[in-house]
Amino acid sequence: PVTIHGFYGQGEDDFSWAGGSFASSPTVFSTLDAEQEYWGVLGRVDLSDTVYLATRYGHSSNETAGIVGNEEADRIEVAAGWWVEDNTLIKASYTRQDEGNVSGGGRCQFGATDCDWDVFVIEGSVSF
Repeated sequence: PVTIHGFYGQGEDDFSWAGGSFASSPTVFSTLDAEQEYWGVLGRVDLSDTVYLATRYGHSSNETAGIVGNEEADRIEVAAGWWVEDNTLIKASYTRQDEGNVSGGGRCQFGATDCDWDVFVIEGSVSF
């Protein structure tokens, strides 16, 4: 079967990283009404009882007042999973994120043009 999910949300906080970036000030916070908005779509296809393919797209934007610049982040992930046993999963995935310099993601220094990244991961998990 094919499964598709969508989500939307908003978040607010009374604090933000000083200088607007975790990278520039990982332990220094300032009082600020920080706001984020996000949405995404997830899809999954079960190829058999034990194997699936999945993808996820997510978008977030920093809605904090006074933010100027690229305040958005987009992420896409493509994955395949294999249930070896009922409680044991092996998953391989590729993720790419295009992150603006004031997106709120925390990886950028202010003044950077972007903070894009990608990664390939193979992971195993056992649930109890």
